Amino acid sequence: MPFHSEWIAGQTKDGRLLPLGKTNAFRARSGLPPLERSGPSPQFTHKPITKAATIPLPERPPAPSHGPGSELAAILQDLGVGSAVCNECSGRKDLMNRWGVSGCRENIDTITQWLRDAETLAARVLARSTIKNEHSEPSEAEIRKQQRMTRLTAAWRAVTSFTWINPLHPHKSIVERAIAQAEAKQAAKV
Repeated sequence: MPFHSEWIAGQTKDGRLLPLGKTNAFRARSGLPPLERSGPSPQFTHKPITKAATIPLPERPPAPSHGPGSELAAILQDLGVGSAVCNECSGRKDLMNRWGVSGCRENIDTITQWLRDAETLAARVLARSTIKNEHSEPSEAEIRKQQRMTRLTAAWRAVTSFTWINPLHPHKSIVERAIAQAEAKQAAKV
């Protein structure tokens, strides 16, 4: 990293020229006039790479197609809670499948928080779609109303499909159910 005096001079102590644009930007911030040079800019005088550096990347195993993440996605789909607004849901499902049953039990609080965050995001998107003026943000009351409607819809589907969800901790009970289902399927294969 060049020193202050080198940026002002436009070259390093060993005589290498610094990029003119960056040098003049630094000089302008310091209240000095810009430098002028003739010839090619030093940023384009680099030597071409003759041999490509090959760095072996570690092979990342593909995520299993089944596991707690897939079970959680299926439960949420059954409850009518899709992942249309969640850009991270697919990656999180794969991560949960990689973690497996034991890893998901260790990270159950993180997964529960993911569900809460996704619910808030979905409610915000739904509330925004109900506003007539598309440039305004929904109020907290409108967001809470959409969250209640989403929860009521999910609760009704849970009741009608005989899926038990703890009403005091709905997010955590859904995650626990997904882990239990994945564990049961894993035990059935063995």
